Amino acid sequence: MIPFDPRNRVGRAVSLAALSLLLLSAGMCRQATNSEQAEAEETAAAEEALAAEQAAAEAAERERLAAIAAAEQELAEREARLAEEEERQRQQALEAERQRLAATKAAAEARQRELAARERELAEREAELAQRAQELAEAEEALAAEELAAEPSGSGYRGGYDEPWRSGGGERVADGGTTAQPAPAPAPKPKASLPPGEILEVQMQRTLSSGTSRVGEVFNARLTHDVFDSKGTLVIPAGSTVRGKVIEARPYRRGEGPATIGVQFTHVVVPPDQTVGIKADFVELGTDRKKNRKKVIGGAVAGAILGHILGGDGSKNVLIGAAVGAAAGGAAVASARDRDAEIPAGQVLSLELREVVTVEVAYGQPVGR
Repeated sequence: MIPFDPRNRVGRAVSLAALSLLLLSAGMCRQATNSEQAEAEETAAAEEALAAEQAAAEAAERERLAAIAAAEQELAEREARLAEEEERQRQQALEAERQRLAATKAAAEARQRELAARERELAEREAELAQRAQELAEAEEALAAEELAAEPSGSGYRGGYDEPWRSGGGERVADGGTTAQPAPAPAPKPKASLPPGEILEVQMQRTLSSGTSRVGEVFNARLTHDVFDSKGTLVIPAGSTVRGKVIEARPYRRGEGPATIGVQFTHVVVPPDQTVGIKADFVELGTDRKKNRKKVIGGAVAGAILGHILGGDGSKNVLIGAAVGAAAGGAAVASARDRDAEIPAGQVLSLELREVVTVEVAYGQPVGR
C-alpha cells in the first residue's frame, strides 16, 4: 500500500492543469491556423475571380476595337469606291462635253466656210456684173462715137430726135425727088463736174471681214445724199451705187499682229446706167457734212490713225487711213487686235474726191436744190 502524501496530490493536480492548458493552447492554435488558411483560400479565390473578370473585360475590349477597326476599314473602302465612281462619272461628263464642243466648233467652222464661199461667189458675181456693165458702157460709148463720126455734119437738119425716119432708115422727100437722108448727130448731153475736195458720204451695204473677204473682192455702198455742182445742178442723186474693192485682208491669228481689212472706192453708178470712175480718199466716219471735213494724211504715210473707234473700246475696230501706200491713196482700213477686223453693214464713211469727176447730167437740165 502506497502511503498517502499530500504533496503528490498537489503535484498531480498541477500536472493536470498544465496539461489542460497545453491542450487548450494547442486547440486554439489549430483553430487560428484553420481560420488563416480559410481566409487565404478565400482571398485567392477572389483574386482568381477578379483576374478572370479582367481577362474577360480585356477580351471584350479587344473584340470591340477589332469591330471598330473592321467598320472603319469598310467605311474607307466604301469612300474609295464612291470616289472612284465619282471620278469616272466626272471624266465621262468631261469627255461628253469635249465631244459636244468639238462638234459645235466643227459645225461653226463648216458654216463659216460655207458663208465665206457664198460671199466669194457673190463677190465674183458682182465683179462679173460690174465688168459687164463697164464693157457695155464702153461699147455704147464706142458705138455712139462711131455713129457720130459716120454722120455728115453739113445737112443742116434740126428736126426732133423722135422722127420715124431717124430710127427706121427711111427716105425724106425734098424738091419733088426722093433723097436718102442720114440721121443727124445727136445733141451732146450736158455735163456737170465735181471738183477735188467734194465730200461723198457712202453707207456700206454688207459687212466686210478680214476673216472672210479676199483681196480684189468687189462690194457696193450707197450714196447717202444728193451731190450738186456749184451751179446747183444735181450731179449724183442720193441712193446711187458706189463701188469699191478690197485691197487688204489679213485675218486674225494669235501672235501675228492685228487683223486688218482695207477698202478703196473706185466707181459711182449714176442712174440710169452711167458708170464713172472716181479717185477718193477716206476722210472720217460719216458725220454731218457741214462739219469739219479734215484732209487725210498723205498716202505715203502708212497707218495714220484718224482716231475714230468703232464701238468705243480698244479691242474693237480702229479705222485708219493710207495703210497701203501712196498708190492706193487714203484707203479706209479697219484694224483689230484680238479678233477679225470688220467694216460693218450700215457704217457710213466720208470720202473726199482727189480728182475732178465729170458726169453726163440726166435729161440735160439742172435740178435745183
